[in-house]
Amino acid sequence: MDNSNNNIEMLISNHDVKQEDKIINDDTLKKQEELIQKRKEQYERHIENLKNIILRQTDYSEEEVINKLKEHNNNAMNVIREYMGSSSTGKSAKPAKSENQQIYAGMRGMLDTAARNYRIKKENEEKMELMKQQFINAQHKNENENENNIKN
Repeated sequence: MDNSNNNIEMLISNHDVKQEDKIINDDTLKKQEELIQKRKEQYERHIENLKNIILRQTDYSEEEVINKLKEHNNNAMNVIREYMGSSSTGKSAKPAKSENQQIYAGMRGMLDTAARNYRIKKENEEKMELMKQQFINAQHKNENENENNIKN
């Protein structure tokens, strides 16, 4: 009789544990659903805020704004940049350069500018020297002509 009572008690306790597990699972599901609902509401508020910002900055309709946000992965700045005609939106922009590439590009630009300025300076000096030589030759020619005129 003790065994049958023990079995009955175990069945009852197992049933109670299953009921408690079911209640805990139901509570957990309710909390998860509430959390999901809160996140959906936050997302919808965020999209609404982005939509209002874009509507203030552009003359797009609400439908166009929603489509543009989807197209630009909810990035309001890219939507506005596209509207303004900037080429720095995500799709048409050049790939970003690494820091090293930027440094070498800057150095290359500086060296190119320095070389161009040096070449221009040298060309100007050569022109000045040529003009001086022509002036000196012209003076000598005038002096020679004056001496010839004096002799004659």
